[in-house]
Amino acid sequence: MRRHYIDMPDREPVGRLLGKLEDLVADMEELQGDLSDSVEYYMDETDDMFTEASLYLDDAARDAWSNRMLFRELNAGRKEIISLLALLEDNGICPPDGKHLSRRRLDPALYPQDPDSPFYIQDPDERFGSLLAGQLAELRVFEEATPMTTGEREALRDHIVSRTGFDPDAPEEWVRFLLDLRSGGCMPVLEGR
Repeated sequence: MRRHYIDMPDREPVGRLLGKLEDLVADMEELQGDLSDSVEYYMDETDDMFTEASLYLDDAARDAWSNRMLFRELNAGRKEIISLLALLEDNGICPPDGKHLSRRRLDPALYPQDPDSPFYIQDPDERFGSLLAGQLAELRVFEEATPMTTGEREALRDHIVSRTGFDPDAPEEWVRFLLDLRSGGCMPVLEGR
């Protein structure tokens, strides 16, 4: 009786490939560890950079605020000096011969100013204009909600513009003005009429 032998396939290539795969997996694990360390270092450095930048910006903001404050105080001083010079001239007091004051360097109109600063001495007309601008939107809402004739609307606007100050309860004051106007107690003087 004849025996048949079956040849087993060669396992060596498979073993070699599995070995390579194990080496690659080990390399990937090492690479992953290195990458994790690098990312952690990068994040720490980035946090430090952002902290430093934040401190720098805080310092810069404080410096900018101080500079603006000093600049506005300087401009207020310029206005005071111009006022004083005008007062001296009105009273016939002039600088001695050979002395000269440059008004151009004192003119605060040549320098930007912030009306919100407590150091800013504002021109009354500018103050009035800013108050009027602040209430313009409120006046428009009031006019849309309140039935008025064209004459009454113009009288109310002239009344607001002719005033030197503003009520915090402006709409209530405007209603009082209209009621007084309609009752004949207030005769508006309209420019150009």
